[in-house]
Amino acid sequence: MTFIDAPRLFQRRCAITSPGARAEQNRQKRRTVDRSKRRRQRQNTTLQRFLKRKNATTQNSITETPSAVPISLRSFLLEDAAELGTWFPTAEALTQWGGPGLGFPLDAAQLVEMYASTLGDPPARWMFAGVVDGELAGHAQVALDWDNGVGRLSRVAINPGFRGQGLAHPFLQRIIERFFADARFERLELNVYTFNTAAIRTYLKLGFIEEGVRRSSARVGDVRWDTALYGMLRSDLAAKSPLQNGSPT
Repeated sequence: MTFIDAPRLFQRRCAITSPGARAEQNRQKRRTVDRSKRRRQRQNTTLQRFLKRKNATTQNSITETPSAVPISLRSFLLEDAAELGTWFPTAEALTQWGGPGLGFPLDAAQLVEMYASTLGDPPARWMFAGVVDGELAGHAQVALDWDNGVGRLSRVAINPGFRGQGLAHPFLQRIIERFFADARFERLELNVYTFNTAAIRTYLKLGFIEEGVRRSSARVGDVRWDTALYGMLRSDLAAKSPLQNGSPT
């Protein structure tokens, strides 16, 4: 049997619930709330600063490019961030899109950090938006290694409301054409989790070549994922026949 020292227990409870203790608890709560408010204010200030700069002419400016396939290509804008953040309802979905380095949920601060890397001279990355009838239908990024003439295609996603319409292939085809239009780039590569067979089929159809697998390279909760590396050279793109370069169904 366990015995309880009632007087001491009563004293501790009184100490915890004393007016002084309650006042200190209230002060701590207010400080926590104030810190959260200041953090949100800093994020909003940063977002607004970049919104003001978005119309500035930058080296990575991409004009909207319509085509026979109903998806157009333009630069990603910070106004697109709110919509993009709704596409990943779980931590697993976000990791599959952006890798294990992103925090769930995808918030404005993370997107502002990505966007900031497009503003350099030269930019560290390009961020693309696919547009259908004025709506954001796709997103993708290319990290740029200017010294070696290499780009890494990443963070490719189609809006859940537009999936199943065959938009991924023409959207990525435009990005590939935009990338290799710059004569300074020789190679475009990407990483994809090996279970993502739908994406892999699209990459193969576009002309990417599998170059290896990094086994157990990402941890998501208690599960580990393998990552496959795919690459495309300028010569690979040039070697494709007109039929292979045609628009898919």
